Amino acid sequence: MSRSKHLTRTFRIEEGTDSILRADAEKNGISVNNLVNRIMKEYTVSSRYFEGGQSIVLFSQTLIQLLLNMDEKEIKEAGKQSGYRRTKDQLLMRGMKLDRKSAIWYITEIIGKYSGWFTCDLHEEKTNTLLYLRHTYNEKWSIFLTNYLEAMFKEILEITPKIEYTATSVVLRVPK
Repeated sequence: MSRSKHLTRTFRIEEGTDSILRADAEKNGISVNNLVNRIMKEYTVSSRYFEGGQSIVLFSQTLIQLLLNMDEKEIKEAGKQSGYRRTKDQLLMRGMKLDRKSAIWYITEIIGKYSGWFTCDLHEEKTNTLLYLRHTYNEKWSIFLTNYLEAMFKEILEITPKIEYTATSVVLRVPK
């Protein structure tokens, strides 16, 4: 894995902002520089693509209530419709190829790490890449994710990956 080039940049911030950054950095056992780098990385690879009404932030309990008030058929359809074009549009918007590597990056980084849909553990197997997606919502979220991911891979790679789910996890195997 190659290391990124770094440069020094000087800018001004408000005292209150600095105090919060220092406190959060100390709480997490990292430097303010490291914390600010993480924040800027999240902006450059994720947040800036969701400006202007492209996304909303919901408390997890709000999402859970929405899911509880939908039937399984509606959740499956919502997952399929969302997965069908969303990832393709997001990858093209970033100038990325529509390939296996980009699809896995989108799952692990964008909807996993930055959007908080789940926590992703990635493992390389002999014939597959296994993505173990853990979440704290409910089985209906697993159903949504299963249908989203299935539609996503059909649209981008024209494949149907093997997907299993439980109430709090999804196991996705993407063929190599």
